[in-house]
Amino acid sequence: RLFSKLFANRFPEWVVTVSALVCLMVSSLCLPFYNPTVYAGVGTPNTWHSPTQMIAMVWMLLCVPYTAACYDEFVELQKVVGSKAMLSWRKPLLLGLMLIFSLAAKPTFMQVFLPAACLFFLVMWIRNPNNSRFFLQMLGCVLPAIALMILQYMYYFGIIVPSQGDMVLELSLDKLKNVAIATLLIQGFPLYALFTEGKSKRDSFFWLVLIMDLVGVLEFLILGENGRRAADGNFGWGMMGAALMLWVVMLPRFLLRVQAERKENGKLRSTHVTGMLLLGWHLASGIYYLAYLFTTSNPI
Repeated sequence: RLFSKLFANRFPEWVVTVSALVCLMVSSLCLPFYNPTVYAGVGTPNTWHSPTQMIAMVWMLLCVPYTAACYDEFVELQKVVGSKAMLSWRKPLLLGLMLIFSLAAKPTFMQVFLPAACLFFLVMWIRNPNNSRFFLQMLGCVLPAIALMILQYMYYFGIIVPSQGDMVLELSLDKLKNVAIATLLIQGFPLYALFTEGKSKRDSFFWLVLIMDLVGVLEFLILGENGRRAADGNFGWGMMGAALMLWVVMLPRFLLRVQAERKENGKLRSTHVTGMLLLGWHLASGIYYLAYLFTTSNPI
């Protein structure tokens, strides 16, 4: 459904469906000398071995575009009623409820979405200082989800009950190198598509996802755990989920550009051919990763 909207009816439905399946099958790029089992030491946008991460990403795929749609509706209302623009309470309340459901799986989606949404809405609030009613409405409706997430982290990191580890600041040159490599392997295609995009339209959904992806990488870079949970990598889950969201945004944009180029010039540019090869590498790695999970009992 999301891809049907992003493709704007410019492709047949079967192309939309296949593209969505491709997006849900890709993994981080497999380099046999670096990550022969794909996931270990790197991460991947589609973590097939983790049911809780998968259901958290389902809520992510619902909540992020819905949030952008709420803002877009506010923009249209603002043109009509000015500073009195507010949504019907049903929509922001539904968003708050969906965020609470996402926390029932795990808070990894919210740990990147909340800072990103706060930054996005703060910038828009500064640009529209007379529309405080809308921004306070949105904030009020998601406060219960924010409170629940804080409670979860207080429980997990030993503030409420004794814990097996703590959250720590964990930044070093070695970690910077590892996070940079992991980001490139997980997001090789969407980053390539982003930097070769040209002057495509940048809408609220695009900016919200891009901020979310940056927040995910930064959190993974500077935050970590100690004690028995030191190797759990929980702050990497948010980054991986945000990476999938960037895939969702950039794959349709790339294919639409390829279609436009073929119609205009009758052939593809070398940058598009490179992008298709990179996409194929991600897909082949994802199929291998899934096959590996089904055929081995070795640690991931």
